[in-house]
Amino acid sequence: MLVDSRLQAIYEGHTGADADAQALTRQLLESLGRGGARDVLDGMCTLIYVYVCWLREVAEDHGKEIVAFLIPSLVETMRMMPRAFP
Repeated sequence: MLVDSRLQAIYEGHTGADADAQALTRQLLESLGRGGARDVLDGMCTLIYVYVCWLREVAEDHGKEIVAFLIPSLVETMRMMPRAFP
C-alpha cells in the first residue's frame, strides 16, 4: 500500500514526500525493528526464488523453456500496470 500510494503521487507529479507519507514510512521502519527491513527483503527474495524454481520445474516437466513460458505473462502484467492509475 505504501508503494502504491508513492507511485500514485509520482504519477500525479508530486516528487517530494509529504509529511504524512514520511510519518508512515518512519512508523513502518520503526515497527520492523533492527534488521527487520532486511528480514522482510530476505523473505521476499526467498519467496521469489522458490516461485521461480517451481515455475522452472513445471516448465521443464512439460517440455517448455521457462523464458518462453514466463516472459509473455510478465509483459502482459506490465501492460496492465498503467491501468492502475486514472
